[in-house]
Amino acid sequence: MGTIRGSWLSVDQKEEILTMVDWAKSKGVSESRSCLLLMISRRRVSRWRMRRNEGQDLRNGKPGPRYPLHRLLPRERQAIVAMAIQEDFADLSHRTMAVTACDRGLFYASFSSVYRTLREAGLMAFRSPYCGHNGHSIAPAGRLCRNYQRVAFFDNRILEKG
Repeated sequence: MGTIRGSWLSVDQKEEILTMVDWAKSKGVSESRSCLLLMISRRRVSRWRMRRNEGQDLRNGKPGPRYPLHRLLPRERQAIVAMAIQEDFADLSHRTMAVTACDRGLFYASFSSVYRTLREAGLMAFRSPYCGHNGHSIAPAGRLCRNYQRVAFFDNRILEKG
């Protein structure tokens, strides 16, 4: 069969391995020795046994917690939306909102968390004067300044008089 280390096993395979280890234990072979012969970690078999004894299934699942422990709480999401609706903050970008809220002690969230919350609430469109083209607005007719080289010209005489 080869090494089992690092491979995902089905529920049937796990049950079969547990049965073999239990049978070997009843015949006087230690659990460590039987796991060594099967080329599988003893700790892995112990976890399967513990899950089976607690009444849990042996299906493969994603490791780690189901939800991140540092996710935003519902009251924090409500605070973000409430701040975005207020007239004083309606034109602020998500970055400016996050910093302003932190300074005022309203909520503490990252720029990306504020952005995602506003996007989910449908409040992210046109939040700053420098927002990008969304595909529905009319493109500008032309440049405001056609001769940018003349605008960038610097006159030293202004400094001499000043």
